[in-house]
Amino acid sequence: TELIRERKKAKLKRQRPKTKEELEEQVIDWTDFYRKNWDIYAKYELGMESLHIFQLFMIYFMGICNYFFLMCGRGTGKSFLTSLCAFITCLLYPKSTVVITATTKPTARKMVKNKMEKELCGGFSPKLKYLYDNGYIKFKYSEEETSVNFLFNGSKILVLPEVEASAGERATLLIFEEVRLSKQNIINRISPAYTC
Repeated sequence: TELIRERKKAKLKRQRPKTKEELEEQVIDWTDFYRKNWDIYAKYELGMESLHIFQLFMIYFMGICNYFFLMCGRGTGKSFLTSLCAFITCLLYPKSTVVITATTKPTARKMVKNKMEKELCGGFSPKLKYLYDNGYIKFKYSEEETSVNFLFNGSKILVLPEVEASAGERATLLIFEEVRLSKQNIINRISPAYTC
């Protein structure tokens, strides 16, 4: 939050417009900062002021950990946070592919429709709502796959069922939704590098 205060002070003191080189340096600095602090990105850049402190901690750890396992009771926003972190990855890492595996196709479709399209792009985040309303984020529902495409930076989210056919997909981030219901042999087949 100190960096955000400094940014606001610097904006008030600025006398001349920034040069192209200064703008490029600023973009690099902020991108690096937000890639290390997903919680601050969600709260201040995406405008999600209503997140609880424990949710911000979860988002932060999802951003810095190679492996993250979340086991919570009902009503804590697991699917919502999973969707949010998939969006953050796509926004901060251009041309990335996030694969979310769900136990069934209807479960996958429900998660995208309810959590991503209706909640995240429907008003929880003013920035995501703007991108969605102006056609920069597109949702696709088909028999083969459910996907979210970020047309401005080439990123995408694929939500696939946990079946053998999903094993060939490459991903920047792999998320197992409801992993406790998954069969171990399918998890091993989909992500052999991550199994112990």
